[in-house]
Amino acid sequence: LLDYEANFCDKDTPPVHPIYFCGPAGNAALQFAYFTRLVAWLLSLLKKRAAWDEYDDPHTVCTNILVALKDAGLPADFPPQRLKTGYGDTAALVLHGLCGKVLEKTGFRFLEPDFSVLDQGQPQTDFENGMGDELEEEVEDAVSDGDDDAEYFGAAPPGPSRGESFSNGLLEEKQIVRSTVKEPVPLPLAAYLRLR
Repeated sequence: LLDYEANFCDKDTPPVHPIYFCGPAGNAALQFAYFTRLVAWLLSLLKKRAAWDEYDDPHTVCTNILVALKDAGLPADFPPQRLKTGYGDTAALVLHGLCGKVLEKTGFRFLEPDFSVLDQGQPQTDFENGMGDELEEEVEDAVSDGDDDAEYFGAAPPGPSRGESFSNGLLEEKQIVRSTVKEPVPLPLAAYLRLR
């Protein structure tokens, strides 16, 4: 949309992975420099001048980025130190905000999603087709047997047994509540996860 590869990237600033600014890179100084160059380029698309160069102190650069964000009408309610690393949620927020502002300035609009496609000819889920009934029966049989409980709870350890405790020298019985799920509820996620 912004033609980043053609208009920004060169031999000194090659294209980076989409999650490059999510975490630390191998070279922190290079990552911060790339971040500041990208911010300066996005500001230039907004006809704003970056008030720093590559040799400025990182704290000064971060402070100037905050000033430029405010001038561009973007929220900048975080301390400049959060940008000093050149990665993380704050760096991603800055880049996202600037990209959104540039797209807004160029008149680009995202179309509203069309959900009518999901209503047409949805394939039935496995639960609707009756598949999975065998597994459900096996689970019900395993849960309802109760024979396994004797293996796990049959041998009582010394002292109070399972479900009992000593309180003020007296043995108190506590109830154990057991619950089984009779029927799983299918979730209609298959329609949303379907790739075309």
